[in-house]
Amino acid sequence: MLSRNYLFYAVVALATACDQAVLTGVVWMSLKLSGSTLPLGIVLCLSVAVPFVLDLASRGRAADISATWLVALRIVAFLVAALFAWCGLATALSFFLLIALMVGTVDFLTASSLEIENTRRVVAGWLPADNAARYMQTAIQVGGFSGSLAGGGLLGLFSDSTFLLCVALSGAALSPALLLARMKRGVPVAAQGHEQRPTSQASPAPFQMPYAAMACLGLIALHIGAFNSMMPIVYQQVNHWSPTSYGVASGVAGLGAFLAALIPLSKHRLAMFATALIVVDALMVLAPQVLLSMVGAFLVGFITNHLRIVVRSQLMRAANNDAQAALIGSRSTFCAYSMQATAPLLLTFATTASIFGPASGPALMIGTGVVSATGLLGLAQLRRQAQPLPLARL
Repeated sequence: MLSRNYLFYAVVALATACDQAVLTGVVWMSLKLSGSTLPLGIVLCLSVAVPFVLDLASRGRAADISATWLVALRIVAFLVAALFAWCGLATALSFFLLIALMVGTVDFLTASSLEIENTRRVVAGWLPADNAARYMQTAIQVGGFSGSLAGGGLLGLFSDSTFLLCVALSGAALSPALLLARMKRGVPVAAQGHEQRPTSQASPAPFQMPYAAMACLGLIALHIGAFNSMMPIVYQQVNHWSPTSYGVASGVAGLGAFLAALIPLSKHRLAMFATALIVVDALMVLAPQVLLSMVGAFLVGFITNHLRIVVRSQLMRAANNDAQAALIGSRSTFCAYSMQATAPLLLTFATTASIFGPASGPALMIGTGVVSATGLLGLAQLRRQAQPLPLARL
């Protein structure tokens, strides 16, 4: 069972690396092609909205897509992107936005499926919720760090079309690895010393959708979306730094998040992390030198991922069976991805020349940090008044 868990998280890291390499390039290319990431923000919102509407229409079956169908969709999307790049169409804005929509949709479906699978492992008793959340985020950050570095490095070496061709073909070739992440449920498994879930003979705890935890996850995702959209503007249009520097900054943010997944910090309180988030945001976007900005990016990754791990752990504890695990996994992923896509849409609109201009990018990044931190503190206070849950001890 331990080897199965290791294999699952290795597949998570691999899938995240592929998707993050593509995302790094897509964000940079969007800014380069259109002069604004606003078109990309619209497409990313659609890439979340389309599968979510399908999920609602199918009563939860669309997000809980089978591994075989998910692999097929990923291969088709990446091969179409590679074909456009090969034909020289990827540098045309309309074709590029179509590529972004396809890649964004399969990325959302992949993340949703993997989160559902991770929650099911907790429900089955394969590992405790705290460990599952920590291992999942460790895998995601290892993949994100590797993908960001690879994406930034390849952008500096190749033309836009060649870059997209390389990462798309790599994504298609590696997609079948997702078949290894499936959990075989033919035989009930209970791990000694792990959390036990209610069985059919026991009285299951009444299920309540953890909306407050989902709202916290959404605020964290809002900040991540601001990072994804404002960092290219700060690096490219404000400071005129290279795409490689942007890729490295994204990578060290992933490294900071990875260390947060390894180091338990449950004794530290939320107020300290919320305040620190605002400070490190300012360091990241106001630093006059790229190395100082990278230090800020590292700290941003560390703080946001620590908060995300604790919230994810609470979400997984709320599920008592596979159906609830699928529901929480799909809804929480939608909440995170919708906020992560909404931030670029709103912020890039604000940075257009007719509104505030690119120079407002640093202030908007800091402002998003203030909003996220304030919201997290408010939600934690509400939960503490309702019942003594450990959310206040993030």
